[in-house]
Amino acid sequence: MSAPEPALFVNEKSIGTNQNQKFVFTVAPDNTVAYRTVKLGPVVDGKRVIREGVAAGDRVIINGLQRVVAGAKVDPELQ
Repeated sequence: MSAPEPALFVNEKSIGTNQNQKFVFTVAPDNTVAYRTVKLGPVVDGKRVIREGVAAGDRVIINGLQRVVAGAKVDPELQ
Protein backbone atom coordinates (compact mmCIF):
# COMPACT_ATOMS: atom_id res chain seq x y z
CA MET A 1 0.00 0.00 0.00
CA SER A 2 1.44 3.38 -1.00
CA ALA A 3 1.49 6.52 1.11
CA PRO A 4 -1.27 9.06 0.44
CA GLU A 5 -0.43 11.81 -2.03
CA PRO A 6 -0.45 15.39 -0.73
CA ALA A 7 -3.46 17.27 -2.06
CA LEU A 8 -4.78 20.82 -2.29
CA PHE A 9 -8.43 21.38 -1.41
CA VAL A 10 -10.69 24.33 -2.25
CA ASN A 11 -14.29 25.21 -1.59
CA GLU A 12 -16.47 24.02 -4.49
CA LYS A 13 -17.99 27.52 -4.90
CA SER A 14 -14.55 28.93 -5.81
CA ILE A 15 -14.44 26.85 -9.02
CA GLY A 16 -15.82 28.35 -12.22
CA THR A 17 -16.51 26.85 -15.64
CA ASN A 18 -15.53 28.44 -18.96
CA GLN A 19 -16.74 26.32 -21.87
CA ASN A 20 -15.47 22.89 -20.77
CA GLN A 21 -12.56 24.17 -18.64
CA LYS A 22 -12.60 24.57 -14.88
CA PHE A 23 -10.84 27.57 -13.37
CA VAL A 24 -10.20 29.52 -10.19
CA PHE A 25 -9.16 33.10 -9.57
CA THR A 26 -6.14 33.66 -7.35
CA VAL A 27 -4.71 36.79 -5.74
CA ALA A 28 -1.09 37.60 -6.60
CA PRO A 29 1.30 39.14 -4.02
CA ASP A 30 0.53 42.62 -5.45
CA ASN A 31 -3.23 41.97 -4.88
CA THR A 32 -4.07 41.59 -8.56
CA VAL A 33 -6.42 38.85 -9.73
CA ALA A 34 -5.06 35.97 -11.83
CA TYR A 35 -7.12 33.46 -13.84
CA ARG A 36 -5.92 29.86 -13.47
CA THR A 37 -7.22 26.81 -15.28
CA VAL A 38 -7.28 23.80 -12.99
CA LYS A 39 -7.52 20.04 -13.20
CA LEU A 40 -9.94 18.69 -10.60
CA GLY A 41 -9.90 15.57 -8.50
CA PRO A 42 -12.60 14.08 -6.27
CA VAL A 43 -14.64 15.76 -3.55
CA VAL A 44 -13.39 14.87 -0.06
CA ASP A 45 -15.31 16.02 3.01
CA GLY A 46 -17.10 18.71 0.99
CA LYS A 47 -13.92 20.17 -0.54
CA ARG A 48 -12.70 19.67 -4.12
CA VAL A 49 -9.20 18.32 -4.75
CA ILE A 50 -7.17 20.43 -7.20
CA ARG A 51 -4.69 18.24 -9.08
CA GLU A 52 -3.09 20.98 -11.23
CA GLY A 53 -3.21 24.75 -11.58
CA VAL A 54 -2.66 26.05 -8.05
CA ALA A 55 0.09 25.52 -5.52
CA ALA A 56 0.28 25.46 -1.74
CA GLY A 57 0.17 29.04 -0.50
CA ASP A 58 -1.81 30.42 -3.45
CA ARG A 59 -4.71 32.63 -2.33
CA VAL A 60 -7.88 31.43 -4.07
CA ILE A 61 -10.89 33.76 -4.33
CA ILE A 62 -14.00 32.09 -2.90
CA ASN A 63 -16.58 34.91 -2.91
CA GLY A 64 -17.75 37.30 -5.62
CA LEU A 65 -16.52 35.33 -8.63
CA GLN A 66 -19.09 37.01 -10.90
CA ARG A 67 -17.55 40.43 -10.10
CA VAL A 68 -13.88 39.43 -10.45
CA VAL A 69 -11.84 40.30 -13.54
CA ALA A 70 -8.32 39.01 -14.21
CA GLY A 71 -5.77 41.79 -13.72
CA ALA A 72 -8.02 43.84 -11.41
CA LYS A 73 -6.76 45.05 -8.02
CA VAL A 74 -8.57 43.62 -4.99
CA ASP A 75 -8.52 44.08 -1.24
CA PRO A 76 -8.63 40.44 -0.06
CA GLU A 77 -10.00 39.23 3.26
CA LEU A 78 -8.43 36.00 4.50
CA GLN A 79 -10.86 33.27 5.56
